[in-house]
Amino acid sequence: MIWAKREFQFAEYGPYQDRFEKLHFKLGGPGEMMMVMAEKNARLSDVIISLPDAALLSMFDGFEIIDESELPKGVSILCVNHATGDFEKRFKIPSGRR
Repeated sequence: MIWAKREFQFAEYGPYQDRFEKLHFKLGGPGEMMMVMAEKNARLSDVIISLPDAALLSMFDGFEIIDESELPKGVSILCVNHATGDFEKRFKIPSGRR
């Protein structure tokens, strides 16, 4: 599994979220595959994805590989399979969000 991150202004990540959700569904919703967002300020957010294979990263231009140790603790969910518990092992939902 790899982790990758890209900075977006406002909610310009929509097309990437659609692409990620389609891929997630096609692969059967693996728990380790997720897409989350960490707000930097009112205008900028980091979108972080995990993929089971580095070859899939070519579908997400502009995303750069990061180490798991660089993951923020508080994120907003964009696409996650909660049934496996992988999300809860790594992240906390910021207060006031669900």
